[in-house]
Amino acid sequence: MNDRNYTARPHLSIREINGEIVILDRNTEEIHTLNESASYVWSRLDGSLSRDEIVAGFREDHGISQATAEADVDAIIRQFQALELIE
Repeated sequence: MNDRNYTARPHLSIREINGEIVILDRNTEEIHTLNESASYVWSRLDGSLSRDEIVAGFREDHGISQATAEADVDAIIRQFQALELIE
């Protein structure tokens, strides 16, 4: 996966409810509730951090190997892309 900066698409409404990030896609009317790992990545997708910077923080916060952090973050980003939540 390339080292680019991602941001949320403008057609989303995002709320934190009881410590969980909930995303409403206004185009599809789908609601997405993020788990802890996905919430970690999502909260850093404001365009200011690169994928590599997110991976580094994820690895440090979760105490996991570089390879595991890269695989986890890349899988989460791919899911966000598949759902058309980020650009």
